[in-house]
Amino acid sequence: MSARRVVVVGGGLAGTAAAWAAARAGAEVTLVSRGAGASALTSGAVDDAAWEQALEAPAVLGADLEAFVAALGVWEVGPARACVATSSGVLRATRGHDRAVLDLASLGRGKVLVPRVDRAGWDADALARAFDAHPSAFALGLRFVAVDAPALLDADWAAASDIDVASHHDDAAALASLAARLRELPGLAAAAGVLLGPWLGAAASCASALVAALGKPAGEVV
Repeated sequence: MSARRVVVVGGGLAGTAAAWAAARAGAEVTLVSRGAGASALTSGAVDDAAWEQALEAPAVLGADLEAFVAALGVWEVGPARACVATSSGVLRATRGHDRAVLDLASLGRGKVLVPRVDRAGWDADALARAFDAHPSAFALGLRFVAVDAPALLDADWAAASDIDVASHHDDAAALASLAARLRELPGLAAAAGVLLGPWLGAAASCASALVAALGKPAGEVV
């Protein structure tokens, strides 16, 4: 008897999950996709409860969902809730996050450096003030400090989109250059971590390689 044949239309998160579940059940799967869809606009956080309920909601995933998360390899989803910073200056709890995103809850107490970068939509001073005033920062024992970062990104990238900057850092040499420049940040030795914009890889998260090169936790806002 031949395997069941399933066609899944759409290669976003829902389509990927459907294709994975069908294949896991023994079906022969064809996935049809013409490019990025709505799930390409995800913030980078993984939610299974409303924000205000996230800290109280059960942290246990079902076996099927745990298997899917492991197979996809895109997210960090642990037994404890994460705390992430948003590009709008808010700190919030979440069930998990993209691997490039910095989990503030894992840092311990100390200062988080927010580099000043000449890019539209990235105001390190305003973000650091907003994060610093958030109740979650006090609860975690974190302070957010904007710091000078001369030439962190070359002038050619000042007007580029975030996705273009992220794609640039998929290149190992470009990522090594970013790490070298970050190592010059004032106060890095005593910092708990470094918070960046959404610039750490498009094809795959570069955050783990950056952390290894930097010797400090580093990652993106959502």
